[in-house]
Amino acid sequence: MVTLEKQFKVTTEQVFCGIGYAPGSEPAPRVAGLVSDHIDAAQQLVKPSYSYLVSRVELVYGSSVLLDNGTVFNSEIVAHALKKADDVIVFALTIGNELEDEAARLAREGLILQATTLETIGSLYTEQLADWLETRIGDLAHAWGRTASRRFSPGHCDWDVSQQKQVFRLLRDDCAGIRLTDSCLMIPRKSISGIIGIGDSDITDYNPCTTCDKQDCVGRR
Repeated sequence: MVTLEKQFKVTTEQVFCGIGYAPGSEPAPRVAGLVSDHIDAAQQLVKPSYSYLVSRVELVYGSSVLLDNGTVFNSEIVAHALKKADDVIVFALTIGNELEDEAARLAREGLILQATTLETIGSLYTEQLADWLETRIGDLAHAWGRTASRRFSPGHCDWDVSQQKQVFRLLRDDCAGIRLTDSCLMIPRKSISGIIGIGDSDITDYNPCTTCDKQDCVGRR
């Protein structure tokens, strides 16, 4: 597990949108001040960490991907993304549990706006950490003379969330301090797991949205 000292940046505009304000709108001064204060407070509550390992892709057949240790990922999207990959990086990351514990305390005290604001900030930090790790792995692949795919996580597109068990089984005891429940919920909740393909040929150009018919997906690119 690697623990980061890096500080990520969250803007008030991002948080306004996350708590329901339309882009470009100006919340009341009280709300704007509350958001700003919680962004500052969150800096002390976010404890980013991540873990990853590299596994060999043995075979891609149909909608399944077989790794060198016998693990099988079942997803048409993942199979398409990894059909040119030689290796796959399996990762897990989190911002820790301090922020969500504080948000839960605020909610118990009836401070719903404050709790929602802190939860929103935590989600933004978690996505930023995932974007940072994706970029770092892409840079490492480039240094090796190779290329990296986009990141994919169980529960996205057609990759069933139950395959979290495969991801965590691969990571074993090095899961960045994240625990997986029987229903495949990650604890702390502000966590992301997934895979990134690594290949000698260009595997960066696959966009799963081009092969998906779900037009109303909030993650559509």
